[in-house]
Amino acid sequence: MSRLTVTRRDGEQLLIGDDIVITVSNRKRGQTRVVVEAPPEVTILRAELAQRGEVDSHAS
Repeated sequence: MSRLTVTRRDGEQLLIGDDIVITVSNRKRGQTRVVVEAPPEVTILRAELAQRGEVDSHAS
């Protein structure tokens, strides 16, 4: 498994492969909002939901 630790500001992005983009969209009050853009065949799921087994084919 690959791992990268970085510091990002609002609006800055990370690229994963050729078709996944992670954007920091808002940071305030100790929370960071991120936007994940990926092809439709890639499932995007929060880790705590996956750990509880709440996987849905239309998860967002």
